[in-house]
Amino acid sequence: MNCVRLRSFTLGCVCSRRASESYVHGPEEYPETARPDNIELLYYSFHFIMTLGAIFILLMAYALFQNRRGRLESSTWLLWILLPALPFAYIANTLGWVTAELGRQPWLVYGLFHKRDGYSKVVSSGDTLFPLIGFVGLYFVWGLRRANGKPSRLSSKMREHIGR
Repeated sequence: MNCVRLRSFTLGCVCSRRASESYVHGPEEYPETARPDNIELLYYSFHFIMTLGAIFILLMAYALFQNRRGRLESSTWLLWILLPALPFAYIANTLGWVTAELGRQPWLVYGLFHKRDGYSKVVSSGDTLFPLIGFVGLYFVWGLRRANGKPSRLSSKMREHIGR
């Protein structure tokens, strides 16, 4: 797959092995049949996450700058760029899930990674349950407000701005 074998950096050794001089095994050291076959998808999904994150951060920083100057509402080109950027966070989140599962699953399937190590030990069930309850409650309240015809503050301010 790669034409050039890359040496691992000392920082990579410290992060993965907690030692500056440890050896990190590359995929070429495993038999061809034991290697996962979805490395390209994993590589590109991770890089797409980073690209979307950088674009989103730059756009939001510039929008914040324009907002502080009081020019956000008048810069229509920025608003037209921000509109299609709305799903970037959702796409990046989904790609993060894809990256985590693609990076973990082949090693579990091929027996190179134990199943007991295939889940996050620091995330408890409460860490996922309470945000889920919070989001469901938030969307429930928002839905009730919309069903009762009470506009949110943002929509009333937008109506005042456009003169309706």
